[in-house]
This record gives sequence, C-alpha cells and structure tokens, in this order.
Amino acid sequence: MVNSSRQIKLKSEVVEQLDNFKIIESETYNEVVSRLIEDKLELNQETKDLLNERINALKKGKTKLLTSEQIIAEMK
Repeated sequence: MVNSSRQIKLKSEVVEQLDNFKIIESETYNEVVSRLIEDKLELNQETKDLLNERINALKKGKTKLLTSEQIIAEMK
C-alpha cells in the first residue's frame, strides 16, 4: 500500500468524539482512528476494558502513561 494522505471532512461532533479518544493531547487523529480500528478488529474485551480503564485514569491524572509492554505484563 502506498503511503499517501487524504483530506477528509468531519462534523464538529465527530472531531469532539475523536478528541475524547486521545490518550495524550499530541496524539494525531490518524493515530486515534488507527487505534480504534485496531481495537475493533483485533483486541478482545479484556484488553479493551483494561485500555479504557487506563485512558480514564490518564484523563483524571491518576496514573502515568504505560508502554504496551508494561500493559501486556500486567495482563499476564
């Protein structure tokens, strides 16, 4: 697949929802959408629950950002 960019139009409500899915402020919309697609296609419910728990904790400032390796280690 060729690495190319396209411009798309999104309603402001969709942009707000994407903003809510950002793990960190600097995460791009491309990264958010890619993660959401990956979550939908590949992750089981336990992993999704753990990620949502981490996202909510991050938003509330109750935890630090973990690497994927740290998250996987916690799941074992």
